[in-house]
Amino acid sequence: MSMPACAAMNEAMQTVSSVHYQSSEQHKESTEARQKRDHKDVTKIREFFKERSPIPKDDTNLRNIVSGVDADETVKADKAKEVGQRIIANLQNKIVTEFTFKRSNQIVTMSTKSNVKVDGDVIDVDPQLLFQRFTTAARNIFDDPSEIFRYELCSVPSALFENNGLLREAQKSSLADYIWNLGGCGTSRSEFGRNIRYVIDGGWQLHRILWPKDSSYASICSSYVDFVKKRYGKATIVFDSYPNEPTTKDVAHLRRNRGTTCQGIAFCEDMVCKMKKYVLLSNKENKQRFIDLLGAKLKETGCLVLNARDDADIMIVQTALSISKEEDVVLIGKDTDLLVLLCHHEDMKNKSIFFTTEPKQQIQQTPKIWDIKRTKEVLGKLSVVSFWLSMRLVGVIQRLAYLE
Repeated sequence: MSMPACAAMNEAMQTVSSVHYQSSEQHKESTEARQKRDHKDVTKIREFFKERSPIPKDDTNLRNIVSGVDADETVKADKAKEVGQRIIANLQNKIVTEFTFKRSNQIVTMSTKSNVKVDGDVIDVDPQLLFQRFTTAARNIFDDPSEIFRYELCSVPSALFENNGLLREAQKSSLADYIWNLGGCGTSRSEFGRNIRYVIDGGWQLHRILWPKDSSYASICSSYVDFVKKRYGKATIVFDSYPNEPTTKDVAHLRRNRGTTCQGIAFCEDMVCKMKKYVLLSNKENKQRFIDLLGAKLKETGCLVLNARDDADIMIVQTALSISKEEDVVLIGKDTDLLVLLCHHEDMKNKSIFFTTEPKQQIQQTPKIWDIKRTKEVLGKLSVVSFWLSMRLVGVIQRLAYLE
């Protein structure tokens, strides 16, 4: 009854029996589940490009919008049209069998080529071509072609650099875990006296608080102020500064931003924040503007706010050491560098200094509380900075051995 010739008979039978046949949409793209999935994917793509604009207004550098790494001058992916037109122009009035494509007319992308410096000269390295040449040459040189691959073939040491060209992040927390496992370094909050002062790493605090959705910047600052006031009273907060010049933490900021770029926003207290926190703070000017606004709000509650020239670690430790001459101090932070600097510069004649952090709201665990004097006694006469540097040196030696 499904043949076209029987269509009239099929319709007549349905009329007589008062039974009508209907079929649902057969194309899978029209199903409700697929439509929901497509809508979700489109929303995800829109959010991605909203946070990582492929055509920024104030930046003309060619950049990988996923990793945030800038391309060097040899990459020509943005000139594909010009290269293609040049190839077409060279093809005119020539026999196809006699035409050869020159390597200079090929597009160079960030993933296809890399550069190495040899005696001051920049040499382009094509990993695929290098691999092919090695495998071809190895057949006539070695009985076992795998011998030629005993050495790492890359433009930069992969033990020191990630695939995107950024330096690998040091696992500094392993040093803190090692010292803690020696035993005798910890204490409890019951050891804190009544007249204790708090020094807070402002950079840690900046990422500690969740931003309520569609809240004004004044409301967001109030969340920080309430958090500090409730837990630490009139504390001393030390913030980093973000000048428009190279700093020692540029690589860390680039890794943290995850390729996100954001335009400068001249926001005020009453303006509603319409973007995610990490997107807004990926711009140095926005981050500095928010720190200035937050610092002003904290000062109104009686907190002491300090701004370092760039990286605040040294100023944080110096502030804690200065206060410890008269009062016990608790330093709130997370960076292992703070622990190392405290142990190295701690004066055993001063009051006690404690170092701890606050766990995230989703994590139910008791944070470690370091007693710096006890930690220094556990380590003995060995300088913590020297120990830290020796650990770094061992790591470098291990990496060099790995490269060999």
